Amino acid sequence: MFDESGKTTVAGQVVDSSTGQAVANAQVRLFANQRSSSSASYSPEGNWRSTDGQGKFSFSFDADADLSYILRASSSRGDTEFQSAPQVTGGRKNKDLRVPVEAVAWVRIHLLDVPPRTDAVNVKVSGFQGSITLHPPLDTVIYRMIKAGPNQVVVWELNGSRVVPATEHRIPYSVAGLDTMRVDIRY
Repeated sequence: MFDESGKTTVAGQVVDSSTGQAVANAQVRLFANQRSSSSASYSPEGNWRSTDGQGKFSFSFDADADLSYILRASSSRGDTEFQSAPQVTGGRKNKDLRVPVEAVAWVRIHLLDVPPRTDAVNVKVSGFQGSITLHPPLDTVIYRMIKAGPNQVVVWELNGSRVVPATEHRIPYSVAGLDTMRVDIRY
């Protein structure tokens, strides 16, 4: 089905990408890209529009057949990632659109060098954007911002020890949006 130009209706709800629950008092905005362009860059079209207390919205605009459209949201819980933004079909009624926002959360990693003390040269911690290597491994606390949701994991490994082999350890956890999960690593 090809997009058309002309009056286009957009209606739906902003939801949390992890839970599917409505996100109240968010804002939605249309973004457009030239169909003939090799660029994947979308530019904002029009103004931000407020949602109601249940995250619902409805508006109309005049679509251009030479443009493709997506809808993004912004809220206190997070924003819509471009790759998860729903497509809007020009010249049609776009009903029941669900616009997901990615809620952020934090992981608090507490490294504890407990007796017997390690002889490792370093400890490497990952499972979030970037990784951290501490030389030498010391008791410390690390905070990292992450995307909220289930099936998260902190990965850690001691390196350079004469008595403990370099074995990768995984600690699974889940964290709700705008929450902090504490993960203790005892080595």
